[in-house]
Amino acid sequence: MLKSDKLLGRSYDQAGCDFWKAQVDKGLSKGKALKNFTESAEFATKTETNVNVLLDIIGLLNQAPDKTTFDYWYAKHDAGASDTQLVEAIMQSSDYHIRFMG
Repeated sequence: MLKSDKLLGRSYDQAGCDFWKAQVDKGLSKGKALKNFTESAEFATKTETNVNVLLDIIGLLNQAPDKTTFDYWYAKHDAGASDTQLVEAIMQSSDYHIRFMG
């Protein structure tokens, strides 16, 4: 069964594990269970920053980031930069200037 420690950054709780297992035991496909899990409020909250940083990089730099690039921009956000400040910082980066100015 799905282990939330890899997805939520915390140890899974037995009640939560039992809930999702019961859903599958009642006939919910594992794919649908995963979809429902990833649409849960807790998952959305835990992954919101990752998604925002990823979309900023893809949208502004027109590329999927490697781990080093993602970690760099995530650290900026994690250090207190707002979404707007992160966008501004990406727009001031050499990668952004290279994209638009060759």
